[in-house]
Parts: sequence; structure tokens; C-alpha cells
Amino acid sequence: MGKLMIAAIKSGSGKTMITCGLLKALKNREINVVSYKCGPDYIDPMFHRKIIGVPSRNVDTFFLEENQLKTLFQETSNVYDESIIEGVMGLYDGVGGQQEQGSSYHVAKILNCPIILVIDVGGMGRSILPLIYGFLKYDINKLIKGVILNRVSETYGKTLKKMIEEELDIKVYGTLKKDISLSFESRHLGLVMPNEIDDLNKKISKLAVEIEKTVDIDSLLKLSNFDKQNYNQDYNKVNKKNNVELENEKEICRLAVARDEAFCFYYEENLEMLKNRGVQLVEFSPIRDKKLPDNIDGILLGGGYPELYLEQLSKNYAIKKDIKEKVQNNIPLVAECGGYMYLHDFVEYENSYEMLGILSGKCVYRNKLVNFGYVEVKENTSSFLSNKTAKAHEFHYFESLREDCSCSVKKVSNDKKWNGCYVTDNIWAGFPHLYYPQIVNFVDNFVEKMINYKKNNHSTKSNYVYGIGVGPGNINKLTSEAKEVIRDADRIIIPTKELESSYAYNIIKKEFPKIDKDIFVAIDFPMTKNKEILEKAHNYCYKVIKDAYNMNKKVAFVTIGDVCIYSTFNYISAKCDSDNIPVKLINGIPSFCAVAAELGIPLADKSEQIHIIPASYEIETTKNLRGTRVYMKSGSKLLKLQEMLKDEKRYRKTVIYGVSNCGLDNQKVVMGVENLDKLEGYLTTVIVKDLEPFEDKSSSSFFTNYACKYYPCHKNIKNLNCLFCYCPMYFLDECLGHPTYIEKEGKKIKVCTNCVFPHKHENYDIIMKYLASKCRR
Repeated sequence: MGKLMIAAIKSGSGKTMITCGLLKALKNREINVVSYKCGPDYIDPMFHRKIIGVPSRNVDTFFLEENQLKTLFQETSNVYDESIIEGVMGLYDGVGGQQEQGSSYHVAKILNCPIILVIDVGGMGRSILPLIYGFLKYDINKLIKGVILNRVSETYGKTLKKMIEEELDIKVYGTLKKDISLSFESRHLGLVMPNEIDDLNKKISKLAVEIEKTVDIDSLLKLSNFDKQNYNQDYNKVNKKNNVELENEKEICRLAVARDEAFCFYYEENLEMLKNRGVQLVEFSPIRDKKLPDNIDGILLGGGYPELYLEQLSKNYAIKKDIKEKVQNNIPLVAECGGYMYLHDFVEYENSYEMLGILSGKCVYRNKLVNFGYVEVKENTSSFLSNKTAKAHEFHYFESLREDCSCSVKKVSNDKKWNGCYVTDNIWAGFPHLYYPQIVNFVDNFVEKMINYKKNNHSTKSNYVYGIGVGPGNINKLTSEAKEVIRDADRIIIPTKELESSYAYNIIKKEFPKIDKDIFVAIDFPMTKNKEILEKAHNYCYKVIKDAYNMNKKVAFVTIGDVCIYSTFNYISAKCDSDNIPVKLINGIPSFCAVAAELGIPLADKSEQIHIIPASYEIETTKNLRGTRVYMKSGSKLLKLQEMLKDEKRYRKTVIYGVSNCGLDNQKVVMGVENLDKLEGYLTTVIVKDLEPFEDKSSSSFFTNYACKYYPCHKNIKNLNCLFCYCPMYFLDECLGHPTYIEKEGKKIKVCTNCVFPHKHENYDIIMKYLASKCRR
């Protein structure tokens, strides 16, 4: 396992840009990489995660003791090939810019990590030598192993490299030219966020190409493996289920977490600690959602940029009303910085905007930092902190005109003290951002308050009928939301004749071996067009569901291998609706997306047309379709399809792939029309791609769904290429594919013309991890 720190002489030198480009370059090389950020930063980790698809963590020596930091790093990096740590500010700048604690160098010293210094050499020549010399002289642990020269032409960079390496005992690992198209914009709190940058993927890809050209990545990788250590396990002590034991690994409470453009600042470690104590995190958007998630026991409002979305927040009257009513009913609530601002009557930023009104008063913009730096917070009356002192960080340009005095706050760098925060038995709100691993009592008390709220306010547990798509035969492609429902279900219905031979049953039992077989119900849905037989099966299934519902049981109807939810569930859902039984659909990962990922091919390129064709469709009518054809569940018609495609080969250039039982132990993959008859079973998918470009002016240039009875519901939307209801990310508020939006019939519709998710194989793991972190539909 390698490790390397990208640090800098000072802020603004380009370390984030170079770190992001390096992460992308390593990802392009198929190196399994994880990233870290020194200090209490939220935005840089968002960029890291956007690029590599896995959470980026904060390593901060103010928040964590030495052994805790070592163990955190060891436990979160040991399954990766390479760890890249991005520094903060200047290399030696710690608490208040005066101490070693909290600095990038302090982190590197504890982890014994080699450092590469990024230096902005714009407007410099020989003067760079004493600058580097001074940093090397101050490096008593000899951790600085090289430099990267930023904002310099390749030619002049070579001149500087020769000068530096001849006169100083340091290697220049490369240069990066000055190019405004490669840089990231900033605002008063730092960089703009990833979802605000147009064509971020293109920018990062271009950056990676430049770094591959002018930076010696091979030597950096060699350098990063210069030392290995086995760390102690002290971090476990703060990241285990301390005071709350989970019963049968089930969630003990549900926490609504605000997550959208306005509220997005969360430490990954904080969320993990909550989950490790049995808290189910359910995300919602204060900008768009009209109500809080169902059956919640607490609310978490993180920091972010609410000032940029004040009009939308102020006009979402429905969710404001819902939040306020829940708080008045004593639901536990934690609100940090931006979340704290949202609690006020008003926030003033150019204009005045009405917020939640939970706290009387207003927050106003001061056009300068009101407070910035590490602080220590102690409650004046014990509630969440149990008389302990919490280490925290503040960074805000807004000031609350309230005189909150629930806590005494001390700035660590100069011992300045003031009163702040609003704390009651069920509310903890203030500007400080807390780091939970160093204040375990806060987490334990928050969870205990949620448990007590649940006992007092939820007389019965959640009672829904869930339709769950397992996906293409692989538990790893089951969304985390679906896993949560399955694990808690009282009845699991599998549409099959024999339970033990069912793919869905075996996948569930493999993932959850402790689930009692007695809760499964096998119901046979014959493959017939006989309406009487089908109606009998549907009625029997619905009776099982209704009886369970009337006994307050949670029911999951679980299927496998389908594009969305098993079609039979549409009938069951309609019957539930007629009896006012609540239904929730949790789509699985589309089978054809998984097949494309397994084959390592894109389903489409840009506006290329895709046609999804189920076995029930008359396949002869599809032979003139151009673009990509996906024949789903074609087992019963495989030989007929093979003959049709053989005939096509005489006059049409295509490439043909076939997969049966994708993701299962008996998976089979073939290529070429002559091999299609080697596929076995009902779960077969055949993909036919045109090799010759074509121009079809009659084509509407969008995803053609022949499996949907509402086709063409999205017709006449220009230049649209989207998987719509089949895309596992389509229902998320945040999407990695950078969609745009159009208005149609009074609704916003995502336009995904240039989307790369989930068409491409290399992005598939990213999708899985992203969905697991979101759990929203």
C-alpha cells in the first residue's frame, strides 16, 4: 500500500488541481486509489469523491490524537493500492497558522508519508532556490522528497528543473502549464462545489492528460511505497457501537439528513459513526422535497451554501412547515453552520428571506469572515456533550443577531472566548462544525434522544408493501436501500414455484443468512396469457400481502433479472392502491446496464439511439432499427433471434454480444451471432451494435423503450438520450452524469444527452458506491 502527500508552499498554489488530476490519472491506470484531505475541509473531499467514486476522509491532528489518526488511516487505506493525501494551506501552517498541530506536515510526520511540494512559480526564476531551500531546511524529518512546478511552461520548467536539481538535494517530478481552463473557481468559502462546474469531467480528464505528459507518475508511485507500517487499533475505540448495542443488526432509528446543493458539508467519519450505532441515514432536500422522509426519529442539517439558494428555501413552504412541526414535537435536531442559519426567522443576503422560524431573529452577511479557525465548545448546561469539551471548527461570513449563550466557545489560536450556540434537550445548533470521533458522548446522546423520541412517537413500526428489484443476480448490485428493507422485512414474497431454486431467494440468503426461511413465501406466477389463471395468481398473492399488512407486517416483493420491478407487481400495486395500502418501489440495477458493464462496452455514445426489446415483443419488427438493440430475456426466442441476426449479417455490419445469467455463478458470455445458441436459461441478454455510422432524420434521438406500455412518453424532446426510469441514478437529486433540465408540461425533466453513467464499464463501481451513499429514490 503506497502513500503520498501533495502539499504546497501556500494556499492557492494549485495543490487541489494537481491532486485531482493525479487521482484521475491513477484511476485511468486502473490503480485502486483512495484520497484524504488534511484539515477540516469539506469541498476538496467532494472533488476527490467525484473523481474516484469512493469517500474521501479528513485527517486532522487537531481533532485526533496520534494513534487515532494512524489507525483511521490504516483501516481506511489498507484495501487500496495507493493513498493520496492533499495538504491544507501551507505545509507548516497549523492551528492559527502558528502551531505544528493541525498542519499538513504534522499529518505527514505521524504517518511517515513522503511529501511532494507544489510550487506556483509564476513570475519567479532563480528566487525559487532559497524558497525551496528554506522549506527543506525546516524539514527535520526529511519528508519532502520532491516538488512539482505549477503554472510554468514545459520549456521553462525544464530550465528550472535543471537549476533546482543541480543546486538542491531534491527531485523535480514534473511541471504543469498555466491554463485557466484547468483551474477551479473560488468563492468566499473556498472552491465552488463539483456540481457547479460545467463539464467538470472533461476538465479533470484534460488535467489528467496534462499530468501524464509532464509529471513523472511512475516515479511518484515508486516513491509512495518507500515505507510501510502496521498501526495500532486505537481508532476502533471511538468508532465502535459504544453505548448502543444493535439487536440482530437492525437499524434502531432513522435520521433525516439534509443533502442537496444548499446543505452538503458532512465529515464521512461522522456519518459512519452514526451508522455504526444503528442509525439509518435517510437523505432529503430542503430545496426540493415537500416533506421529510417517513418515520424519522431525528434531523441533521449540515453546513453548506444556503445563502446561494435562499429564494428556493424560503418558498418551499411545505417542508418548512413539516420540519417546524416535527421540532415542536421535540424531535432531536442537530444543525451546524448553514443548518443553524436555516433555523432562524430570516437570513439577509442582498435581500431578506424567510427561513424556518424555529429560532427567532436573523442571520446577516458581513462581507468578511466573522469567525474562522479551530474552537473548543463546552455546554453551559449539559445536554448533548455530557459536560465534555468538544473540538470544532468555524468558517462563516454570516453573523447571527441572536444572543445565544448555551455554550462557551474558545478560539484555540488566541484564547478568545464568547457565548454561542442554541442547545436544549432536543436541539443542538450553532456555527461550529463538530468532528464526532473526538466527542463520542455527543453521538451517544444524540442516538439516545432519537431512540426515546421513537418510543414516544411511533406506536407502530413502518408498514409498507415494498416492490424490490434485486438486479442482475448479484447482491453487490442490490442498492443499500433495498438491503435495508429486506433485512427488516416480516414477509418476503418471491415470484417462483420452488423457493430453493429461486435466484432471488439464494441471493438474499447468501447476504443475510440469519433471515428465517419461514418469512419467505413462494408464489407461482405462470407464464401464460390465460387471464383466469393469472387473475387467480394475482388474487392469491394480494391476499398474502393484505393479510400481512393487516397484521402490521412489513412486506417485500422481491424479484430478479428485470429492467425495473417485476411486471406482476404492477397488478399487485394497483390492488394495494385500491385498498389504500401504501406501496414503495425500490428499483434494482437494470439488467442490461449490468450486462454492458460485464462486457466492458458502452450501451451508447452521446446521442446514439438505444432500443430495449423484451422477449414478449415481436422481434421481426426490430431488424430495421438502427443504433444499439438490447434483446432482454430472449431465452425462449434465442434461436429465432439468432436466425434473424444471421440473415442481417449479409447486408449489415454489426457486432453482437450475448450474456446469460449475468452476475450468477453460471454466467456465460459469448460474442458473435454464431455463438448465441450456447447461451442457456431464461435470463439471456443479447446486445447488437451497429458498426457503421448512420443518420436517421426521422429518429427522435432518445432512448426507445419497447418494454414500456407508455412509450413514447418522452417523444419530441430534442436530443435526448437517457435511460429514464431504467437509470439507477435518474431519481436522485444529485447525479454524477451532469444532467441538464427542460420544462415539459409544467415539470422539470432531466436531459442526459451526454451522460456517461451507467453506460460505461469503468464507471459501474462508482455508481454502486454512489447509490449506497444516497439511498434515495
